[in-house]
Amino acid sequence: MDGALLFPADGCRTVDVCASWFGDGARAGRRRAALLSALGVVAACALLIVANVFNIGADLGGMAEVTEMMTGIQSYYWTPLYTILIISLLFFASYRQIARIFKWLTLVLFAYIAAAFLARPEWHSVLSATFVPRLEWSNAFLATFVGILGTTISPYLFFWQASQEVEALCANVSETLPPFEFRVYD
Repeated sequence: MDGALLFPADGCRTVDVCASWFGDGARAGRRRAALLSALGVVAACALLIVANVFNIGADLGGMAEVTEMMTGIQSYYWTPLYTILIISLLFFASYRQIARIFKWLTLVLFAYIAAAFLARPEWHSVLSATFVPRLEWSNAFLATFVGILGTTISPYLFFWQASQEVEALCANVSETLPPFEFRVYD
């Protein structure tokens, strides 16, 4: 292959390069389709990773900001601390232990109920806004709507659920099956 094929000056040379890489006919079509399919999977995985990084960063930032409000210590000290804590839990604890910790931490959510009563809202307005939705076609409303959906149906929850099920299956299999033995039969 000469240099002109690697850096084509016209369209014919490009076709020659593609033909030399993929071949001709039906097999070439399957190869091109497989390559495009693989590139699509890689692109989807890359987008999922980027989305998860931003989502996790927002979660860590939110936890740090709340801790700053409670303690007065700047949030940029809390973010690495929470990151190290969660990563160490992921490496050194099982899903069952992490789930047990987070189940007890959900008791903190009762603070929302207490805050609702301490704020002394106008209860008629609260109940009517709860049961009669108000839709707007504004940027603020749509951004809030997308934010609620994004945090409710976040991608890492699917992976978290899948890992829990795999751990449960592994635990059940190890309890029901005898240990694996490698035997060579003559």
